[in-house]
This record gives sequence, C-alpha cells and structure tokens, in this order.
Amino acid sequence: MNTIRLAFFSTILCFAYMACHENEESITETDVTDPPKVTISTTHTARIINEYGQEKTAFTATFNQQQWKAEKNGVVVFEAKKINKYGEKMTIKDDKGFDQAFLLSGHENDINYSLLTIFDNKNTKTFAHDNTTTLDVSPEIALAPNTFKINNSTYIGQVQTTTFAPDINDAFQATAIPQIRAGQDANGRHVFLNISKAYFLKINTVFGENLTANINILNPKNVFTSDNLKLWYCDMDAAVWREVTVNKETDVFHYPHTKDGFYCLAVASPGIYVSGKTLLDGKPVSNLSLKVASHNQYIHTSAAGNWSVFLPTNATTAVEIYASCGMITKANIVTQNTDIQNFIIDLNNVKSAFSLLKGKVKDCLGNNAGSYILKNANAGDGYIFGKDAAIEQWIATCDLKEIVLKASDIYGNETGNPIVWPVSPVIESGSWFACTEAKNPYINLIIDGENKMYWDMSTSKIQMVE
Repeated sequence: MNTIRLAFFSTILCFAYMACHENEESITETDVTDPPKVTISTTHTARIINEYGQEKTAFTATFNQQQWKAEKNGVVVFEAKKINKYGEKMTIKDDKGFDQAFLLSGHENDINYSLLTIFDNKNTKTFAHDNTTTLDVSPEIALAPNTFKINNSTYIGQVQTTTFAPDINDAFQATAIPQIRAGQDANGRHVFLNISKAYFLKINTVFGENLTANINILNPKNVFTSDNLKLWYCDMDAAVWREVTVNKETDVFHYPHTKDGFYCLAVASPGIYVSGKTLLDGKPVSNLSLKVASHNQYIHTSAAGNWSVFLPTNATTAVEIYASCGMITKANIVTQNTDIQNFIIDLNNVKSAFSLLKGKVKDCLGNNAGSYILKNANAGDGYIFGKDAAIEQWIATCDLKEIVLKASDIYGNETGNPIVWPVSPVIESGSWFACTEAKNPYINLIIDGENKMYWDMSTSKIQMVE
C-alpha cells in the first residue's frame, strides 16, 4: 500500500477555506454549529440500484424542484443552480410508492457521480396501538404501547411500521445509507461519525399519516458497549446527523421517536474536510468509487476527477480505489486538524488498468449528440454521462481483452448497438450512434456540409433522414 503524504495549507476556519475556493462558491451561514453552507451550480448524475446491485428502471426522482421519471434507464441526470455543495436532498419514489431520500454532494461546474440504493425488500408490520411490537433492526427496538400520537394528540387505532437495515459492510447496501459523515452532538459540536450500524424507520397510520411514539432499546448493555457509542438521526433537511438523547434507566433505555428516516450507531470524533483529484497522465479519471475502507463510506470522482470527503482528524485513513471492473489500487490519507485541499491520487502506477477512449457520439439525425450515456457493458456498472459529443477520457479496462461500449440518450429511449473494441492503451473509436435504428446497417454521408442518414438498406428504396 502506498502512503501519500501531504503538504497542506492551514486555514483558521473551514469557512475561510470554502470562501477561497477557486470557483468562488457562495457561502451562507445558517447555523454556526452545523457544517458550512455552500451553494454551487453543477450537474448531478446517479445510478439507481437495489440492495442486490441490480439496476432499477421504474422510479421517479425529485431533485431541486425537478422531476425525473425513469422507465428504461437506471441513470438520472439533473442540472441544478444554487444548490448545497454538501448534502442536497434527492427523493426517489419506487414503483410501489415508497419514498426514500438521499443526500448528494458535488463540485462547482462539474458532472458529479453517485451510486444510490433503494431497498426492494422492506419489513412492514401492522398492529394495534396497545400492542408491544418488536422491530427486527440493529439495535433491536420495541415500540411502547399506548404512546402513539398524531399531531400531538393521542392516537388510538392501527399502526404501521416500515423498516430496513442496510448491512454497512455490503457495498450495494451501504449506499442506501446517507453518505455524509458529519454530525452534531448533544453539545452542538461539529463531529465526524464512524458508523457501525444503521436502520430506516417509518411509523404511520394505515392511511399514511405520521405518528410519534416512545421506543425502547432492547438489551441496551449489549448495544452500548462503550460510553462513546451513541444513537444518531439523519436530519436530511440540514444534511447532518444529530445525536439522539437516549434516556438511560437501570434496565430500560428509551427515546421519543419524532422523525422518520435513518438512524445509526456511531462513535464521534473531531473531523475535517478533505478534497482532491484523481489523475492519470495529468488527465482526470471520472466515476471511480473511493471506498473509505475503515468507515464503509463510498464517494465517486467527478468528470473533472474531483472528490471530497469528511474524515477524522489526526488519523491515517485507508482508501480503496475501485473502477467498474474491481479494485485497482489503495492509498492512505494522513490528516491533522485542519482541512485539506488539492490531495492528488496519482494513478500512473496502475495505468495498465485503463484505456484512453477517443471518439464521438451522434444522434439519429447524424448530428453531434448534445448529451448521452455511454455504458461500459462488460466491465461492471461503469458509465459516462457526456454533454460534449467528443470524448477523450480514461475508461477502466482492467485485465479485459476487449470492452463492449453502448451509447444511448439519457432516457434510454434511443440505444445503439453494443460495439466491441480490443483493449489497447488508446482506443480510437470514431463515431457511433445513440440511436436504435443504428442497430441495422446504415450510411452516414456528409453532403454540402450537412449530415445525411440512410437507415433502410434492405431494399432498393433508401429511406433518408434530413
């Protein structure tokens, strides 16, 4: 494992660091005890999967007052202005009507990648308000009978709970958990969270109305094995985990449930922001997954190779770098007690795992595609979202002999043929089409400077699209 040592620049406050960012991101202070609020204009793209790693293609995503209805493609793309740099909320409604929220972080004027997991298998229970009901999450909890309220009034009737508990050690399930690790403890201090377990809990009436309740933590002495281990709730609106006040009596630990969403067990410590780039021959490498190994946190590199993460201070943190076809290298991030920027992860030592792809994507009219999705079909779940038809960027090939590339429009309505290319240091792919008709023979001519597409080559009568 290579240890990367840093020469980093100290700042008096993290606010000063953000204000000096080269993209002149604007800062609005809303709560001095929360992480700094930074607004940016950028592009977010995310691939949506279930807990088994299978791509989802039936859902509706809402982000920054925009909506995306997926029917054929599990990738979403949003252009956004003046959104939160750290933790802008995206809500995804699955095909059964269940809403799950995520927090996306990004970089100014960039294309930011994420992998988000929606659980298909959720546990739903329905029971009477006067029953003691145990929920199979970790820590194991029980809803106290006769404590349910609706709008601060006592509720009598049927209660419904929805739970799921992602395995934080599972790469597919871990990305269901909000990827932020910034917390606010009971004293208002801004801290880093090392999460060990997490679960989602929703309590409502059978008509979908939200309920509050008292919750008992079962076997508390086996749960809170250290005084430093606390229960936290993810405040999706503030993009921060908040410490839950647990009432600790002799044999019963309990707390009031007032908010649905994600809860976790975590140990808090001082934290800092670290940002940097992944480069190969001085060019950015996009959509790599950086796994903060000891914390089971996953972040992705942007189109410009940018990444950022919240880490514990005065620590050596192991990072595993994954391409779509597997882990390619490791690095260590050594932190002190000040924010770090311009941390370079140089991939020249694993250059053989990549090919430089050069080419151009066109639409059904033969014009340069304004936007497209390019999938690396036989190398895992890799994809590129492009705004410029001309491509010149690194793609993961690992130890493959050949790669299969397939272009489509961003909605998956128009999809070209998969094209097989032998792996070489540079792949000159020429032009290919994000167009369903391109699966059959065609002719693309440029006549008097204009594209002429001839799609129907099966008869003497040629169909021309102008």
